Amino acid sequence: MMKIDTHTHIWQHTARLGQNTVYAPNYRVDLSALQTYMHTANITHAVLVQPSFVGTDNRYLLECLEKNPHTLRGIVNFDGDMTADDYTALHAQNVVGVRLNILSCPHLQTVDYTDYDHHFATMSTLGMCLEIHAVLPVCLRIIDGLWHHNLTVIVDHFGLPDKGQMACLDRLMAYSKNHPIYIKVSGEYRLKWQPDTIIKTILRGVSAEKMMWGSDFPHTRFETVENHKNALRLLESLSFEQQQLISHHTPKHIFNF
Repeated sequence: MMKIDTHTHIWQHTARLGQNTVYAPNYRVDLSALQTYMHTANITHAVLVQPSFVGTDNRYLLECLEKNPHTLRGIVNFDGDMTADDYTALHAQNVVGVRLNILSCPHLQTVDYTDYDHHFATMSTLGMCLEIHAVLPVCLRIIDGLWHHNLTVIVDHFGLPDKGQMACLDRLMAYSKNHPIYIKVSGEYRLKWQPDTIIKTILRGVSAEKMMWGSDFPHTRFETVENHKNALRLLESLSFEQQQLISHHTPKHIFNF
């Protein structure tokens, strides 16, 4: 049975760091490190989410996808200069989506995404998803502008909700119930809530089939206090059926494994 980790990061060089990011590590995590983690955690397939500090240099990610076409998929950072042909080429190389990493790239908060409507139309046509890493009100504002595309949207890290944002979380869950919007069970240590509390709250509002699990390996900025065992423990706290939906059936379909 497949066990898919939908949120992992690898990078080969820190010398190619993207500009306008709030964090940059002084170490690297390459494909061999990812494979060691996957073997240890009994992960069969993984999605490589391009870190913000790599920017739009996708060479290493594409190299890894080429070497592992059956077990890896990729998510690249948003690039406003990409053309429809660029998207088509990336899609052919097992890139399954694009990420708006607004939290780590503050300059993206001021972008008017209606200017990039043609990007979202192309992504929708190709069956690529849009992944959003932002605080919940920002996620909702972006989602509100995408309805006409019927674009698959993935919200990272539960949407990073604050305890005082239940109304926003209720909106996200209502959207998810009726649209192709998925909530990622990942990065729970980045939240102010207890992870078991927030996941139970979300599961009361949406089916587990609208969620997917990710370890957030290698836990950037939390490397010294976090490890994949805690992420697995959160997954394994769910029922067997919920685990199968979140770590197998839903991501298998969304990421075309």
